[in-house]
Amino acid sequence: APYVLTSHVRDYEVWRTPRGVAVRWVPVGEGNVQIGEYLRRYVQLCPGSALSLETIRIEPRELNCLEPDFWEAYRAVPPWEFASYLALAERGHAPLDVESLPEDQVAIRERQDLETSIKFCRECLGPHI
Repeated sequence: APYVLTSHVRDYEVWRTPRGVAVRWVPVGEGNVQIGEYLRRYVQLCPGSALSLETIRIEPRELNCLEPDFWEAYRAVPPWEFASYLALAERGHAPLDVESLPEDQVAIRERQDLETSIKFCRECLGPHI
């Protein structure tokens, strides 16, 4: 924290699937990873440091972490860490609003997502923003 000049953050939805978990990026404040806690801690530990919001919305990405071959690249991950992630996914729900927008609607959605993210940060951080 004493060396941080800036950081960037994005929010996620995480939920269980038959073969593991799925994840997608969402506007800040709409995910289920307790981003508000992170933001409050960031402001506390790094006062005055810039924070960039990443508000890209993506289609869900499935991580087949219940399949043995998935773990070839992650052998060093402690079991307790994976259990914590799986517990987070268990509390999540598959989104109902995953849709592809017509090209002329993308910029409108991006602006709405940015406004949603800024509003959440202002409510979460109050005078720190």
